[in-house]
Formats: sequence, C-alpha cells, structure tokens
Amino acid sequence: MILLLKPVLFLLLAFNGEIDAKYLKKELEKYYHVKCMVKKEQNITSKAYDSNYHRYNAGKILDYQQKNYPDYFTIAVTSRDIGINKQSSRSGANWGILGYSIVGEQVAVMSVYRTKHNRQRTVKNLAMDWGLITAIVVNPVL
Repeated sequence: MILLLKPVLFLLLAFNGEIDAKYLKKELEKYYHVKCMVKKEQNITSKAYDSNYHRYNAGKILDYQQKNYPDYFTIAVTSRDIGINKQSSRSGANWGILGYSIVGEQVAVMSVYRTKHNRQRTVKNLAMDWGLITAIVVNPVL
C-alpha cells in the first residue's frame, strides 16, 4: 500500500477511444492500488503541435499538464503521435516516441498511436510511466 501526496488524474487528451478508457483506468488502479479521476479534453494545446513532423511535442504537453493540473499526478493518454527533439542532433531531429515522463515531475504522456492500440502494451507502459512520475514522492505506509 502506498500513500500519495497528491490525487491521480488520468487525462484523456485528444483521445479517440481506440482502447477502452475505463479498462485502462481500472488496470492502473488495480496495479498500483490507487484511485484515479478521469478528465477528457478534446484538444491538445496548439503550442505543442510541430507541423514540420506532423506530431505533438511531448515536452510541451508535459508543460501544459504542469501548468493546468499542478495539484495532481497527471498521466495523459492521447491518440495523436508524439515526439521529442533530439537536443544533440545538429539537424534538430524530432523522434517519434511511445511515451514521455521525467522522474519526480509528476506528469507523463503516452500515445496509443505507438502502441498500435494494443491493450496489454498500453497498460504496461502506463504502469511504467506511473512508476516514474511517483518515484520520488511515494511513501510506504507501515
């Protein structure tokens, strides 16, 4: 059993429902023994869209989550393709990714576009992202 310092928000961000969101929520709650709130937003902030690569910048989505939901652990799931800019690349290449989180930052984003809408793969990656964003602020209950 774990004690969380903030509630959990499962954010469906421009999500088309390729995988049942209730199923994903239930599996995350079962795996980590936490309760999640669900919120659905139709649009991803336009500031996150990179027209050169036709995908959304995952770092900007994390910034959006931190700004708009600071009182929650937030895991966003989207149907859109996401990517990150490779900083060491001279060309500023953008790499398509499955998900993105920063240890201890309390936000994560994952794309079912990259899981090919596979339920088991999606749940495994959600569980991994959850572990990363709560790593520093989870306290065991004795």
